[in-house]
Amino acid sequence: MFTSIKHWLDEVHDHARIFENHESEVLHVALASLLYRVIVADGQETHHEKTAFSKILKHEFDLSDDRIAALHERVKHIDCPLQHDIDTLAEFLKDNPGARLSFMSMLTQLVSVDGVKEREMELFYKVQHALFPDTKQAEL
Repeated sequence: MFTSIKHWLDEVHDHARIFENHESEVLHVALASLLYRVIVADGQETHHEKTAFSKILKHEFDLSDDRIAALHERVKHIDCPLQHDIDTLAEFLKDNPGARLSFMSMLTQLVSVDGVKEREMELFYKVQHALFPDTKQAEL
């Protein structure tokens, strides 16, 4: 079992570095975009949230500060629908429950940085239901 999404991606891509191929770039942008959307769900991006975003990307993906800054800038200006990022993530991680749990842990970290807000939780649950469809059925 993989302990993090980074390890899983390394294995899937034969230990390729992030962004060396299109598929890897699509997945990492979707991951970062969803993390960023949690940060700005309440209409603001605080210093604490940006720091947590950077720490998560550094820890999980072993990215340099320059790469994190570039990724942050890219997702800050992304204009694709939220559902596109959710669907991309769900498709890439569908066969790896450990990586899905790891991503939900990242979201939890970001949601709790400046106190839990309703819009952040709405996004959290939307992602959770996409990554773990059985949870939606269990609630009914």
